[in-house]
Amino acid sequence: MVVAGDAIRYAREALLQACDMAFDEIAAGTASIRTILARADRITPGHFPELRRTEAGSSGRAGAVRAADPLAR
Repeated sequence: MVVAGDAIRYAREALLQACDMAFDEIAAGTASIRTILARADRITPGHFPELRRTEAGSSGRAGAVRAADPLAR
């Protein structure tokens, strides 16, 4: 499990696998997001409920399965 805080603020950044706002360079933020996605099966974003990797794919709020699987390995 990774408590991502503001490294991944919302599920949108995980789904897009890209940073849209950073205090450093955008590329550095995107690299951090991709590193977190590669390592974790559970992520707590800074401003969104926990995201989880399951056998059926990724899920977020209320267990809804996402069509795009940002946590797929």
